[in-house]
Amino acid sequence: MTDKSATVKKMDNSKLIDIVKNYKRYGYDVSLKDTALQILKERGIDDEMLRLTGNLTDQKYESAQDIYKSFNKSSKTSFIFYGLLFLTAFKPLLTINSYSFSIFILIYIIICYITCLIFILKSLISYSDFYKAIGKHLGVGTYLVFIISGLFAYFFVYFYYKKEMKEDMKMIN
Repeated sequence: MTDKSATVKKMDNSKLIDIVKNYKRYGYDVSLKDTALQILKERGIDDEMLRLTGNLTDQKYESAQDIYKSFNKSSKTSFIFYGLLFLTAFKPLLTINSYSFSIFILIYIIICYITCLIFILKSLISYSDFYKAIGKHLGVGTYLVFIISGLFAYFFVYFYYKKEMKEDMKMIN
C-alpha cells in the first residue's frame, strides 16, 4: 500500500465522496479517484449508490468544462481567420495589380470575414451556454459588448472572457 492509499484510507466517507465527485476540479489524478472508489466499495458504498445520489460526477462542472473547451476551440478558429483578414491589410504592398487578383482578394476577404463572424458567434453561444450551465444570468449588454467589440478587437475580448470564465469555473459549487 502506497503512502497516498494509506492517507486516503484514513479519510471519512464524505471526504472520499468529495474526491470522487470533484477530482477534476481539484486537479487530482484519476488514480486517486479510483483509489477513493475502491475504499468506498470496501465500506459498502458502490458506484450505483454514488450515481443515484449524484456523487459519482460533478455534472455542473463537467458540463461547464466541456462548454469552456468549445469556447476556446471556436475562438481559436476565429483567431485564425481574424489573422488571415489582417494579412489582407498588406494587400497594397503587393506588386501584383491585376483585375483577377483583385477579385481573388475580394473573395478571400469575404470568405475570411464570414467565417470569422460565424466562429465569433459560436464563441458567443458557448459563452452564453457556459453561464447558463453554472446558473448565472447574462444581461443583454454583455452580448452587445461581446459582438461589437469582438468584431473589432476580438483578440482582447477573447482573453478577457477566457480569464473571466476560468475564474468562474473555480467558483462552481
